[in-house]
Amino acid sequence: MKNTGLTVMLFCVLRVSYAQSDTTGGVVPERVRPVATVNPLAEVVVTASRTVRQQDSLPVAVTIISKQAIQSIQSRRLIDVLREQTGMIIATDEHGSGLQLQGLDPDYTMILIDGQPLIGRLTGKLDLSRVTVGNIERIEIIKGASSSLYGSEALAGVVNIITSAPSMVTHGEVLARGGSYGMADLTASGDYVLGNRKGDLQWLGNYYRTDGYTLPGQSAAVLPPYYSTTLQGRLNYRWSPRSSLVLSGRWAYRYQHTVYDLNGDGPQKDATGENDVNLLGSWRYAFSSKWKSRLDYYISLYNTDEKINKTDTSFFRQALHRLEWQHDYTMSRELLFTAGAGGNLELVVATRYPGRQTMQSGFLYLQQQYNPGGWNITGGLRGDLHSVYGAQLSPKLAAQYHVNKKLSLKASVGRGFKAPDFRQLYLTFTNPLVGYTVLGTEEVKKGALAVMQEAGQISLVYPAFYQAAADLKAERSWSYNAGAVYKPMVVLRLEWNFFYNSVQNLIQSVPIAEKTNGWFVYSYENVSKVYTKGMEFSGRWRVGAGLEVQAGYQLLYAKDRDIIDSIKAGTGNYAQIRNPQTGAVRRSEVSDYFGLIQRSRHQANIRLLYRLPDWGLTASARLNYLSRAGFNDLNGNGFIDRYDQYVPAYGIVSFSLEKDVWQRRLSVQAGVDNVAGYTNALLAGQPGRQINGGIRWNWEKNKTKPSLIKNQ
Repeated sequence: MKNTGLTVMLFCVLRVSYAQSDTTGGVVPERVRPVATVNPLAEVVVTASRTVRQQDSLPVAVTIISKQAIQSIQSRRLIDVLREQTGMIIATDEHGSGLQLQGLDPDYTMILIDGQPLIGRLTGKLDLSRVTVGNIERIEIIKGASSSLYGSEALAGVVNIITSAPSMVTHGEVLARGGSYGMADLTASGDYVLGNRKGDLQWLGNYYRTDGYTLPGQSAAVLPPYYSTTLQGRLNYRWSPRSSLVLSGRWAYRYQHTVYDLNGDGPQKDATGENDVNLLGSWRYAFSSKWKSRLDYYISLYNTDEKINKTDTSFFRQALHRLEWQHDYTMSRELLFTAGAGGNLELVVATRYPGRQTMQSGFLYLQQQYNPGGWNITGGLRGDLHSVYGAQLSPKLAAQYHVNKKLSLKASVGRGFKAPDFRQLYLTFTNPLVGYTVLGTEEVKKGALAVMQEAGQISLVYPAFYQAAADLKAERSWSYNAGAVYKPMVVLRLEWNFFYNSVQNLIQSVPIAEKTNGWFVYSYENVSKVYTKGMEFSGRWRVGAGLEVQAGYQLLYAKDRDIIDSIKAGTGNYAQIRNPQTGAVRRSEVSDYFGLIQRSRHQANIRLLYRLPDWGLTASARLNYLSRAGFNDLNGNGFIDRYDQYVPAYGIVSFSLEKDVWQRRLSVQAGVDNVAGYTNALLAGQPGRQINGGIRWNWEKNKTKPSLIKNQ
């Protein structure tokens, strides 16, 4: 239901969040304020609570990927960094690649750069290869529903890519790399200190290209050739001892092309150009050491243009305008408050959408952090009001108890949601080669199917049509996490986290009518419930001088409740199972059901990092393992069972090495990813052996005392 009052709510923004005191009264934004380090393994986190906290003091499940870890992998794209982390699986299908958190689809994970959302989910997934890692300081991953702070798309969790803070030292760095599959990667970045010492200008440029790759047994390229260019800049300026201004911008362009022969009709060229623009203006003001204010205005623009043989063209244009105003307040050392509001305006114009489509949303949220004695307790509540799907409330409660200096226990429960996207609401698409049609629910309500009936294109209307013509609800979840952190010594950290996620109102495509050509008309409706549950373990051990061992493991069960209920009842679509080899049919049992597709039951990794500062040498060896995962329902009973197609279990071993050759300013790199060259036609996102090498050069003008101007 449309709500014109959202225009007013868009500007009624007030957010209160705790930040550490700056005794000078200057503006020191949260993510880089100094935090006391209690041990050398401690990490600083801002995403989990929008305030600076040490990782060991947070009552929620958090993973941090440091700059040092990113550099040791020697990858320049975000997708390659994330695929080696515990509990993070890159799922690839015909719609692209995306990140699974705790077994939930990539659609349910919010991706941020410096706290601002990326857009451009053409099919629900966000292509993580769009992001270069050249100036990333760290990556924070919050696992479990985070809608109480971040709203829609944070149903599974949040990935916040935090770029480097200004150093207030004029310096620069150039990195050139090349490798297999025609890969070439050139990055230049640096900081420039303004003459009056009140500001700092950061910049980055990146060029990347690849010839793509084709898997054995396939003629078409799995990854077509492409090149990309990224430019980023940020100005940090201290206006006065109490105020500062931050202006930042990012532009990324990618051009992808492929030539293929479809049905023997001759070669066709498919070319796609993609533009991604992000602009942020942020004004910060400190009323006192306890009360600070921040006003942000963020614009994100994304568009693609696709041409087939220069005749068949399509385009997609999306824009996001986001306004936020925050106030930071510290009541006492034990009691911290966060309250706030904001608004979004989203617009889409595309070949497959009729006219220009818009969505408006506003949000309010409250959060408190209470730290009595050995406890850390955080409670929050967020309300969202959307112009299409109405109002949503997302509560969260998390607590941590420090049993002693070595052991802490933590648990959290939260509600998450994901709003229906533009595709599910407004899509109008007919495949010209096959003949099926997909309609968004808003187009069904407007009579799109009736128009097809009048044109004589529909032979039968299914009962599902009446569900598709109803209002589509937001997908909702309850997320539960409980775990422990044990540090028996300062160089050893062990962590366990047990999780359970229950998702309701899952949106799926369903046939609503049969066409006279024998194909179907599809739309969307809330049809099923799924759950994921499991356990994660991670450990870090600094064995001795220079050697660090990291290990991780995830156990995952991800299943559809409707399938389980049908099997238990012995009725419905999933009551029988058929052996495709013998043709024998019997009643299904719950043990026959493996789970949702592309979910590995077991994931494990181990990393060895070795540093010899006196020799200027850094080396890493990494093993990543995934057990088998369901891929395709071969016997047609609607769920993955023992007779179906699976991606087999596999492991990937990789090595990397970097050696300083001149005064820590010039170094050389070499690495091998996927040493054994393992490939499988069912693993579209896994290329064969990749050998790469590079050279890094950096320089620094002079060292000066750091300024109060920092960057969030």
